[in-house]
Amino acid sequence: MADTTAMNGQITDAVAQANVVNTGIAPAHALATNYLTLSQSLGLGMQNAVAYQKNGSTIGLGVTVDAIGMIFGSDLAAGVRGTNEVFSGNQTAAATDSLRALLRSLKP
Repeated sequence: MADTTAMNGQITDAVAQANVVNTGIAPAHALATNYLTLSQSLGLGMQNAVAYQKNGSTIGLGVTVDAIGMIFGSDLAAGVRGTNEVFSGNQTAAATDSLRALLRSLKP
């Protein structure tokens, strides 16, 4: 063990003060690290939410474009033929058509 001198006491005091400072700032440092981790994870979660929303919108747009392409690409003549088959011989359709013609003739 070292001899007790004025210099040894000063070294002991300096080491003790450094340990007290480290012990004193540990809770603040731990809380700051916790806040930093929390804010980073929250920011990453928000970025993911925005990215998922954008990707969902892009997929929805693609589905809509495909559906419209299928509608416009369908055979229009086949649709007209099918409609004529449904309405031919139908009493209600014939009455509606007659009423429409009458209303058109009354317009000035």
